[in-house]
Amino acid sequence: MRTQLTRRNKLVVVRFIAILSMVRWYNILALIVAMLLFSVFVLNDATEWVRVVLDWKLFWLITGFALIIMSGYIINAFYDVEKDLVNNAKTTIFGRHVSRAMSFRIYFAFNMLGVLMGALVDWKLMLFQSMFIFLLWLYSHKLRKIPVIGEMSASLLLLVPFGCLAAYYNGFSSHVLLYMGFIFTIDFTREIVKKLEALRGDIVYSYGSIATALGETRTKWVVVGIMSITLSLMYFLHPIVEKNTMAMVFLLVVGICILAALALLMKSNLPKDYARVHFIYKAIIVLTIACIVFL
Repeated sequence: MRTQLTRRNKLVVVRFIAILSMVRWYNILALIVAMLLFSVFVLNDATEWVRVVLDWKLFWLITGFALIIMSGYIINAFYDVEKDLVNNAKTTIFGRHVSRAMSFRIYFAFNMLGVLMGALVDWKLMLFQSMFIFLLWLYSHKLRKIPVIGEMSASLLLLVPFGCLAAYYNGFSSHVLLYMGFIFTIDFTREIVKKLEALRGDIVYSYGSIATALGETRTKWVVVGIMSITLSLMYFLHPIVEKNTMAMVFLLVVGICILAALALLMKSNLPKDYARVHFIYKAIIVLTIACIVFL
């Protein structure tokens, strides 16, 4: 009896860890931190950080979006299981530790909780989050298989929670839009590089992407073009942060990382090479989030 309980406990722990991995808990944690920092340092006076952090409506808004995006990762895993077995057979979790039925239950539970939390803030937010859930499903089911639209829609969906925060605080301004555009170009580049990394699986299962449509060489030049746009946006961000030494340092490091990623990208031919470029862009996103503190 004790042995059966021990096995059952181990199975519960394994499933819990598998679910955490499937919902990309590290991405969700980064999103929560980014939304909090964005609220405190960009959309409000940083000296009033206590008032902002203790705002229960902000708590429900951020938690609601975090749950909905977690459900988005689950539905992505559902539609990507065959392709992931080609690209990452050893690390694919879906279907091995978490059944489809359990995944669907968690998916609907997270969405319902997210919408309910939105309703605690405002009924308009609840309606918007319901639309956001539909768009995440549409992206997973259809949009992500269409070249250009797939990569671009993924990056635009990333900005939706930040747009909601700006609307909540009536904080839309030129420098907020500029910074959101900066984040968009960085994530758009990451999405294209990620597709280069997963090119084999995309070809096998007929997933459309910029890489499958243009081929590796042309896609690399597309990435170079977007990197150039990112560096140009950094130039326009310069007047906003020039009086803040730490912000300038962060932007400088981001610029160096982009150039390093560019050099590595042009030499890349294998999935492991693109994985390194992808890793650099993940680091750039972390640096961009940290830079929010100094805006």
